[in-house]
Amino acid sequence: MKRSSFGESCHWACDWLERVGVGLTRARVDVLMAIAAFGGAFSADKLYYELQLAGAACALNTVYQTLNRFESSGLLIRGRDESRHAIFWLKQPDGDQYTLRLRCPHCGRVKEVYAPMAVIKLREAMEMNGLATSDLPIDVNVDCLICAA
Repeated sequence: MKRSSFGESCHWACDWLERVGVGLTRARVDVLMAIAAFGGAFSADKLYYELQLAGAACALNTVYQTLNRFESSGLLIRGRDESRHAIFWLKQPDGDQYTLRLRCPHCGRVKEVYAPMAVIKLREAMEMNGLATSDLPIDVNVDCLICAA
């Protein structure tokens, strides 16, 4: 499938899949986008449920096959929850292209967060308002919980 078949907000997912040598299919892009939206650990069943809510035409078997393919390609890390069910985490790619650097202006505490969808939306807003964008991490000043209290 050609990259142009996907929307603008999917380019980061296409880049990532191409970088690890996984072919582009609608199901793989949909699954990767849904995984990135989780932001943490997830099960295959929970991911399938979220895909169905989002209207993705993806069978449960396809979700399992895609997760196995992503794990063997190094995109995911597989673990087990306390009831021994398989759970997955998204492994961050090399580079800072989709990283937000959250910085507390009071104490200087810094936390880097991998958030492709948030970074894409921030870049779109920056471009619409005539601000320069870059592929470097975006710094966001926020009060940490200690300083906010």
